[in-house]
Amino acid sequence: MRNPSKLLLAGLCATFLLAAAVSTASANHLSVNEQRHRIVWREIQWVASAGSTITCELTLEGSFHSRTIAKVANALIGHINRASIGTCRGGSATVHTETLPWHEQYHSFTGTLPRITSVTIGFVGIRWRFRNSVEECEAGTTQSEQGLGIIGLGAEGEANSIELSGSVALRGNFLCNFATASFRGAGSVKSSTGGTIVVRLI
Repeated sequence: MRNPSKLLLAGLCATFLLAAAVSTASANHLSVNEQRHRIVWREIQWVASAGSTITCELTLEGSFHSRTIAKVANALIGHINRASIGTCRGGSATVHTETLPWHEQYHSFTGTLPRITSVTIGFVGIRWRFRNSVEECEAGTTQSEQGLGIIGLGAEGEANSIELSGSVALRGNFLCNFATASFRGAGSVKSSTGGTIVVRLI
């Protein structure tokens, strides 16, 4: 007959492992402590395939639909309701605010469960106009050409940064119709009141 203490220890270990497995398996949602958020990029670079570069400030304000987000790729999780472009270099840019609201979609996360280190969201429906000394072009993000924002998370799930990147086709005059533009920039994401956004796995 086996030692009762060994049987008890084995039972406790099995219970712990089962609980951990169930916890990880059921962690199919994310939670956010604030729904309304404000994203600020001090410098977004738009680089046209023809070689021109325009650098601008960009601010987006919006709201998540819920404080609970399902981890389902391309699921609609929120809207951008306000957008503005600040100072630019190398040309000028404007956003078509009449096309608001724009969509925010969940894409993926990185890290080892249960701790995640980043969450990627997509921006769909953004519309811009760019001007420099040579051309004036239109561009926008679509379901197939999204702007991706990677939100970097700290040890407690606090949102420390957001890296924006993407590539879209240009439209407009003759030169625009044969060009694309890539964009990138590092920024911050906060609650609408300036507080910290915290993202956790639940």
